[in-house]
Amino acid sequence: MQTHYSLYELNQYIRQAVALNFEEAVWIEAEIAQISFSGRHAYLDLWQKDADTEEIMAQSGAVIWADKLSFVKKKLNSLFHDILSPGINVLIKVKPDFHERYGLKLVIQDLDPSFTIGQLALKKEEALRKLRQENLVDRNAQLPLASVIQRIAVMSSETSAGYQDFMEQLYSNDYGYDFDVTLYPISVQGVNVSQDLGHQMGEIHLADRPYDLIVIIRGGGSKMDLAAFDEYDTAKIIALSDIPVLTGIGHERDDSLCDLVSQIRVKTPTAAADHIVQYNLSFEQAVYNLFNEISDISWWYLNRERSQLESIAQNLHNMARNRIRTENYSLSLQHQSLNHLIQSRLTREAHQIDRAAAVVQERDPIHILKRGYSMTVKGDTVIMSPSQLSTGDIITTTVAKGDFTSKVN
Repeated sequence: MQTHYSLYELNQYIRQAVALNFEEAVWIEAEIAQISFSGRHAYLDLWQKDADTEEIMAQSGAVIWADKLSFVKKKLNSLFHDILSPGINVLIKVKPDFHERYGLKLVIQDLDPSFTIGQLALKKEEALRKLRQENLVDRNAQLPLASVIQRIAVMSSETSAGYQDFMEQLYSNDYGYDFDVTLYPISVQGVNVSQDLGHQMGEIHLADRPYDLIVIIRGGGSKMDLAAFDEYDTAKIIALSDIPVLTGIGHERDDSLCDLVSQIRVKTPTAAADHIVQYNLSFEQAVYNLFNEISDISWWYLNRERSQLESIAQNLHNMARNRIRTENYSLSLQHQSLNHLIQSRLTREAHQIDRAAAVVQERDPIHILKRGYSMTVKGDTVIMSPSQLSTGDIITTTVAKGDFTSKVN
C-alpha cells in the first residue's frame, strides 16, 4: 500500500518547516490590498504586483494583534489611517505563522513609516519625470486665460469644508462680482480620485457653454491624505485639460504634481477664491487705469488744440488789427493824396476858368462896343456886308451907349 499523509499531518509538517526557517521576524515590502478592523485587531490582505503588467505575483493574509496594533498606532500617530490604507506600499516586520486549520498568516510586529513616505516621494519623482518627457508639465500653463473669470467649474467634494470656504469667500467679495459656479463632485482622497477626476473633466469639456476656469479644491490634510494628487494619472488629466486649471488642494508646504501641471496653484480653497477675485479686480483696475489714461490724453489733446486755437485766434486778431491799421494808414495816405490831387486840380481848373473868364470878358461885345465898334442887325441877322442890305431896309445899329434905327437909302 502506497505511503500517504493526512492533511493535518502535512500541515503540521509545513508549520514546523515555517517555524524552523523563520525563527526571527523579517522585513518585507508589500502593498495593502484590503484592511479591516475587528475587535482590537487589524486584518490585512497583502499583495505584490508586476511593475509592468500590474499582474498579482504574490498574495497573503496578515494580522496585527491588539498589542502590536496599539504600538503601531502610537508610532504612526496621525499617519496611522493614511499609511494603513488600501493601495499603500508598506515596509513591515512580519513573522510567518502557519496553522494547520487556518493556513499561512503573516503576523505584523512593526512598520517603517519612512519607507512609505519615501516610496511616495520616489513615485512622485518618477511621475514628474514621465510628465516632463511627454511635455505636459507646462501645457496647461500655456493656455490663454479669459480677461475676466466668470464661469467656473469646481471639482471638489460637496460636503468638504474647503468647498464651503471657497464658495463663501468667492460670493462675499468686497467688489460685488458675480460668478456662475457649477460643482462637479469628485473624491478628494483615496483610490477613486483619478477615476472621478477623469470622468468629471470629460463632462466639463462637453458642457454647452465653455468654462473660463476649472478649480480643483479640497480642505487641508496630511501628506498621505493628498497622495492621490501626486499620482501620474491624476496629474496627466489636469495637464491635458483644454481649459485653464487652478488648484487649491491644501498643501501648505509642498506642491503636488497636480499643482505643478496646473496653470495656477494656491495653497488653500480660500486662497483660490481670493485669487479669482483679485484677478478680476486687476482687470477692472486695468480698465479704469486705461480709462483715466485715455481721459488724460484726451484732455491733453483738447487743451493743446484749445491752446493752438487760442493762439491762432490771437494771431488772427493781431493780423486783422495790423491789417486794419495798415489799411487805415494807406487810406489816410490815399485820402491825403486825393485831397492834394483835388486841390491841385481845383486850383488848375480855377486858373483855367479865370483865364477863360478873362478871354470871355475880353471878347464880350459890350466891351468891344466900348472901344468904338458897333453892331448892325436886320431883324435877327447880323449885317456883315453891305451886300446884305437893300434900299429901304430898316436896320438897327447898336453902339456902346445904346441903339438907333436907320433906313437904307
